[in-house]
Amino acid sequence: LYAALPQVLSILDSQYRDYARERMYMSGVDSALADTLSTQYGFQLLVPKVYRWHKADSTFVFRNDNPDPSELIRELVVSWRSPAPARLDADDMLAWRASNVAAYYSEPQDTVLEGMAVSDTTFAGHPAVQVQAQWRNPPTRDWPAAGPFITRAITCDTQDRTYLIDAWLYAPGKEKYEYMIQLETILDTFRCG
Repeated sequence: LYAALPQVLSILDSQYRDYARERMYMSGVDSALADTLSTQYGFQLLVPKVYRWHKADSTFVFRNDNPDPSELIRELVVSWRSPAPARLDADDMLAWRASNVAAYYSEPQDTVLEGMAVSDTTFAGHPAVQVQAQWRNPPTRDWPAAGPFITRAITCDTQDRTYLIDAWLYAPGKEKYEYMIQLETILDTFRCG
């Protein structure tokens, strides 16, 4: 029995991930937005049609706070720097994320460094660094809020850009695994160049 557990876990996790992705895209993929982002701005992201978006400078905010933002917020923010920095480490990424939070997020967020995971990887053939951690609002706020985030820095040499893609979740009192699978799925659709 114990020998079979890893395979059973893999099957169940795969089935659950398929369910989470299908549920997320029930409204359909916003392919018109994906085409606009690709032709006008040089990158692509496949978000569900229920996400709203806006642009400020070279920063794009994609948000789904249905049915009620006090109960659930899923948000992705894409920004870039050009020329591409030689290398970004976790501290650089968190500083960049903090500047985006201050300028474009609806509420302030502090990063919880305890338990943070950093990995160097490649993504769609491009060098990348990923940070997974928790955010929480500052103690000066009237109400406590917190949640997980995934931030990726991806360098696209053909554009001489480094992109920072940040996905964060606010889901108080809810299981977060399904929503993080959904955000990770959207992150994985990113293409550039």
